[in-house]
Amino acid sequence: ALVGMMMYNPETNEIAKPSELLNGVRAYMNVLQSIENYVHVDMARVFNNVLPQQTQPTDSTGEKTITANYTNWYLEVLLRRVTCNAGHIVYSPSQKAFVSIDHSEGQFFAAEEFADLTELRALSELIGPYGVKYMGERLVLNIASQVDELK
Repeated sequence: ALVGMMMYNPETNEIAKPSELLNGVRAYMNVLQSIENYVHVDMARVFNNVLPQQTQPTDSTGEKTITANYTNWYLEVLLRRVTCNAGHIVYSPSQKAFVSIDHSEGQFFAAEEFADLTELRALSELIGPYGVKYMGERLVLNIASQVDELK
């Protein structure tokens, strides 16, 4: 259910912003906690079993998790747009975000919608420290392979 809330579509490269998903997860948890009063199920235990699985690349059934999907999206979509459109997406220290500066293209992509401080904090809260570590390792491997191509 949580992965479905991401609305990830690999064909169109569309995905929910991390802050939107985090708000949805919190709302979902609140509803389940309200239901707990009527159907004697320990929701805290359910959350403690399900949410940590989402910090790994695959869950207990072998399905891709929130961590895997966001890692793939940030590496394959955002990073690719940053590297392929040199000068169109830059880091802004004042905004503490990657921002798009060229608005003339037909298919405009606003990098700040996914790479500002609010979104990155929401992402780190969703995927947890293990997910951030996984994403960081994949990012380093990706950049290392690009550096090797330049040699």
